[in-house]
Amino acid sequence: MSELQPGDGTTAGAPADPEEPDADKVVGLYGDPSVSWSILIDARLTTPQAPEQIRDRLRAVVAEYPTCGTDPSWSESASEDWPSALAQLANREYDTDRALVRGLCAADGSRFAVAAHHGAVDGLGLLGLLGPALGVDLRSSARGLEATAAGRGFLAAAAARVVEALIDPPRRFRAEKGAEGEGSWLAASVITQSPGTARLVAATAATLTQWNGTARGDASARRSSFIGVGASRRTADSFISPERSSAYLRLARPSSLVDAARDQLHDTTPEPDFPPARVGGLAPLAMRLLRHRLGNTALVSNLGVVHGGEGVISHLTFYPQESGPRGVAVAAVTLDGTTTLTVRARRADFTEPGTQRMLALVADALAAQP
Repeated sequence: MSELQPGDGTTAGAPADPEEPDADKVVGLYGDPSVSWSILIDARLTTPQAPEQIRDRLRAVVAEYPTCGTDPSWSESASEDWPSALAQLANREYDTDRALVRGLCAADGSRFAVAAHHGAVDGLGLLGLLGPALGVDLRSSARGLEATAAGRGFLAAAAARVVEALIDPPRRFRAEKGAEGEGSWLAASVITQSPGTARLVAATAATLTQWNGTARGDASARRSSFIGVGASRRTADSFISPERSSAYLRLARPSSLVDAARDQLHDTTPEPDFPPARVGGLAPLAMRLLRHRLGNTALVSNLGVVHGGEGVISHLTFYPQESGPRGVAVAAVTLDGTTTLTVRARRADFTEPGTQRMLALVADALAAQP
C-alpha cells in the first residue's frame, strides 16, 4: 500500500445492499449507538445559487441511489444562524428507513452543506452528493486502499477487541470540567499547508500528549493509544458516486513523528468490515456490553485535494463522525490551495472553547513538523 490519503469518515463496511436503505445494518448493530452517524461537508460558494435549484438537483441525485434512502430532508438558514443550523445537521439522529441525506442552504444561496448517514455514504461519497447538487463534477486526489484485504475476520477482530477492553482499554483525551450536553462540537480553521494523512496522524498523536499533560499529569499515559484512520477503496480522481466504499485502519501507539506514522500507515492492513446483519457468538454481545472501554483515542480522516469546483466553490469544510468515549475526530480537506482543518468532539466530555483549543493544538503540531 502506498502512502495513504484516506477519503472516508469514521468506520468501515462492505457496500450496502442496493435494495436496502437501512443504514443501521452497517453501523447501528456494532458501532457506537450514542452518536448520530451524520457526516457532513460545508461549501462556501463563489457565486450564490438559487436554493430551490440546489434542492432539486440534490433530490435528483439521491433518487438515483437507493442506498441514500428517501427524498432528502431540506432546510434553509440565515447566514447569522449558520453555525447552529450546521450543528443540527450533524447532531440530529436519522430515521434510518427514511431520508439518509440532508441538505442545508443559506437563504441567500451563498453557502450549502450536505450531510448523510455514514452507513449509507462515506466521506468521499459526500462529494458525490455535493458536486451534482451544485452542478459540478468533484474529484479528489485521495488514494484509496483499492483491493487490500483485511488482516483478519470480523469475529476474530471482535474477540481481540474484547480482550483489549478488559486488559488495555484505549487511552483517551482528558475530559474537561463543565462539559455537558449531547452531540458534538464542530470547530474549523484554515491552515497554510495541505497535510498528508501521515502528518495528520502524527499531529493528532502529539496533540494527545500535550492535551493530557496540561493538568496533573496523565494517569492513562501507560495505556496504548489507538488512532482510527478512515480510508476509501476508490481510486484517485475516479468518478465519485454518493455511496459507501470505505475501509478503516487502526494504528496502535501512533507516532508523533511523521516518517514513523507514514510507516505505520504503510504496514497496517484494514480492519474487517462490519457484517450487514447480526452474527452469532459472544464477541458482538461483549462488544456492546464493553462499549465504554472500546473504540479509539481519536479518528483521522483526509479528503485530500478536491478539484472540479473551481469558480463555483471557494471553500470546503469536512466533519467526519467521532465515536466512543471522549470521542474526537480530526479531518482535513483542500480546495484551490485552501486547506480547512477540523476537530469534532463530544459535548458530553469537552467544552466548545476546549474544542477550539484542541483544534489550535493540532494546527500548531502540523506547523511544527519538519
